[in-house]
Amino acid sequence: MHPKKKENFSRKLKNCDIIRPDMKLIKTFVIGKNQLSEVTDLLISLKDRYPIITFTGPLGAGKTTLVKFFLAQCMVEEVVTSPTFTIMNSYHNKNGYRFVHFDLYRLSSIDEFFEGGFDEYFNQPNTVVCVEWPEIIQPFLKNLSDRVCSVVLDYQDADTRLIKVYTQ
Repeated sequence: MHPKKKENFSRKLKNCDIIRPDMKLIKTFVIGKNQLSEVTDLLISLKDRYPIITFTGPLGAGKTTLVKFFLAQCMVEEVVTSPTFTIMNSYHNKNGYRFVHFDLYRLSSIDEFFEGGFDEYFNQPNTVVCVEWPEIIQPFLKNLSDRVCSVVLDYQDADTRLIKVYTQ
């Protein structure tokens, strides 16, 4: 990533309230694509306590790749696809969990989120919600902060990512 774009993303991240002052850094990873299990093992251990997992980072940083790997590790057998155009995809595993994957990049307002009824998925039993591009629904997520785990991805270099995991 171009240094200027990286600097701009870091500045935007600080200003968007994804990581609130009450959140704690749980772990920092500096990994390549073949080491995603280190991150997903942690997310799996957190999913019952923090069933809402947000994924923030610049375009191409690996948000969707990480979600796909996480869902595979959670024994979702269906083909996991990006919900870039559908906004939401839903999957199940054999253990009775439902996994709802959102990509909110194309939403222009939080009103669109509520009008689509998407908020209803955030309080369902046995449901883990993965949200890419959560910035637009931050006011909604603040009300659920005790159930949110935030994953922040950024470029370390072309083949390596810096990934930070936060919880309340």
